Amino acid sequence: MVKKYIVYKYCLLQLFRCCPVCTRTWNITKRFKGTLISTVQIWPHCDHIKTWKSQQYVSDTPAGNLHLTAAIAFTGSSIAQTNKILNALKVQIISESTFYSHQKTVQLPTIYWQWKSEQRVIQQYVREPVDLGGDMTADLPGHCAKCGSNEVGNSLRMEKEGLLRSIVSDVSIGSIITDQHISIQ
Repeated sequence: MVKKYIVYKYCLLQLFRCCPVCTRTWNITKRFKGTLISTVQIWPHCDHIKTWKSQQYVSDTPAGNLHLTAAIAFTGSSIAQTNKILNALKVQIISESTFYSHQKTVQLPTIYWQWKSEQRVIQQYVREPVDLGGDMTADLPGHCAKCGSNEVGNSLRMEKEGLLRSIVSDVSIGSIITDQHISIQ
């Protein structure tokens, strides 16, 4: 991953003050899109045109906007708290609606695709029967676990769901190790 820097707007615009051809100063047109700043300069004296963007695009989205979305989600932070900090610093940022849009349209589908790809690779290597072991405990909030799953509701259902998913995925099961849940019989 490429390093990023906080650059003060005034200092950045100093780089664009003079025309590299005629050395005259002229106005700069600035546009912002989340974390991106782009400039367009047209010097009427020499007909020189210069455009510049602070970051690359991924399709039609500035890469920094996607990186910020990923960094917030992958560190367990919240968009509201992150924006509060960055707004206090007057750092150009993405909106909450942009964050959630990126999660829905890019981040979650990418995570899901990668997860499925990893599953397919593992399933190709698993040709012999496997031994399944269960007894996942999903702690309630306030207990010691930092994370758990609410996908299936509770830890009793997790063992059964894991077994069912293994069967549906054509995993050859050699043995099942459980703590005698009624749902696994």
